[in-house]
Amino acid sequence: MSKVKYVYVSPLRYDGGVYQTQIIDWLKLYGQYGLDFELIQMFSLGYLRQGDYCKTQKQAIQKAAGANVCFYYTLPPAKILRKLNNWIFFRRMKKRLSGNEKLVVFSRADIGNEMAYMKQRLSGKVVYYYDLRGATVAERFHGVQLREAFSLLEYHKLADVAYSEYLCQHVADKIFVVSNALKQYFIANYHSSEEKFVLYPCLSSCKKFYYDEDLRERIRQQLNYNSQDVVFTYSGGIYNSYHKPDTFIRLFKRLKLLEVNAKLLILVKQSTPDFEEMVKNDILLKGCVTVKESVPNSEVVNYLNAADYGFLLRENITLNNVAYPSKFAEYMLCGLPTIITASLFDCSEYCTEHHSGYVLTNEVYEHIDDSDFTPLFSQQFDRRHIAIEAEKYLSKESQAEKIVAQLKLE
Repeated sequence: MSKVKYVYVSPLRYDGGVYQTQIIDWLKLYGQYGLDFELIQMFSLGYLRQGDYCKTQKQAIQKAAGANVCFYYTLPPAKILRKLNNWIFFRRMKKRLSGNEKLVVFSRADIGNEMAYMKQRLSGKVVYYYDLRGATVAERFHGVQLREAFSLLEYHKLADVAYSEYLCQHVADKIFVVSNALKQYFIANYHSSEEKFVLYPCLSSCKKFYYDEDLRERIRQQLNYNSQDVVFTYSGGIYNSYHKPDTFIRLFKRLKLLEVNAKLLILVKQSTPDFEEMVKNDILLKGCVTVKESVPNSEVVNYLNAADYGFLLRENITLNNVAYPSKFAEYMLCGLPTIITASLFDCSEYCTEHHSGYVLTNEVYEHIDDSDFTPLFSQQFDRRHIAIEAEKYLSKESQAEKIVAQLKLE
């Protein structure tokens, strides 16, 4: 069998959450199947000017990844420097072919130009897998719309991103996407070959997230919840444009009119002054909201077990239609019935098929303050069943062998 070198290229910053669950945990799991990846962390050269923050990032990534990690700095993506970037990347990757017959590059970074350059010069020796997690152009254009920044410069930037996204897909041997909806989006917009796509959802580990009745009771006692309290939880960010924290607050207030014992448990990396002001000044929320900040990923399971329902709400726009939030698998593995919007196409379909949540139509989402949520409380959910089904379909452990088979060269 030929010797193959595997590398994973990441452009992300370490945040303890997404980086850990979507990169580090997967690479470690692949290692258990004999597929050892070297992690190559990409930073722009200007990042060095950030001094202590850059140093802290490198230390955190090194600690999380272990010994098999390399840091790589790129020049600004200006056209005049593109060829130089290609050459530098080529030289670094070529070294990794020394003693190996093939090089597999699995990348979350948009390195279509670099990989096209490599493939031209190392024909048959390089395999490129594109790790594609969302509709980047749709997300950026949504930001433009929110800011009303309809300038020629912004449209040029969008065009650059679109072409980069297209080129990566065109050059890639396989395209790993988080949802069927995302696959169809790219086929429709870039005419990408359907045969290239591999489904690679944002799954979670059933060793980290699971349903445990004893744990549930213990954490509820610590949080001073009694047996009558019905706890709704939101776990995630509140700062990106698509999070819209006011929406789950409005929904909770509507549900509290139907359930007097309703409580809201919010898990966020970092709160914001505007959010704190909104919660503090609302008389309907007094005494029933608990906010936990900077909860380590390893402890999130405690609070998801303590809750009775999870919120996963998104506006009906393209970037959400094709998304597959990591939080969904975490909710499901903890057996947490999820109140979810139909706008999250793949996730809401799963909830319907597996009786794992309550799906809000897009019309209801748009009219939360006028909608009737009585049917929610008449539904019975079996938390153990939800967790068992999730372990079969949404755990990394259950899907690892299939994904390794897609990554590994024969």
